[in-house]
Amino acid sequence: MSEGFPVGVPVRVMSDAEQAAYWKDKARKHERRWRLLMKKLRRSVDAMDDLLGELEQVEDAALGAEKE
Repeated sequence: MSEGFPVGVPVRVMSDAEQAAYWKDKARKHERRWRLLMKKLRRSVDAMDDLLGELEQVEDAALGAEKE
């Protein structure tokens, strides 16, 4: 019961304080997961932006070479 609620006990039989601790613990776990997911997503978006910038440079260089 280190989290403030008994492990393995159905929520419906917990006291109000135990239920509050249980749901608070679950919410924090979900918040941590979402935070990690958003960091990964941000890194992916940044990497895609970098690749797009490189592609645009190559495309511009190719178009410039065609004009000459």
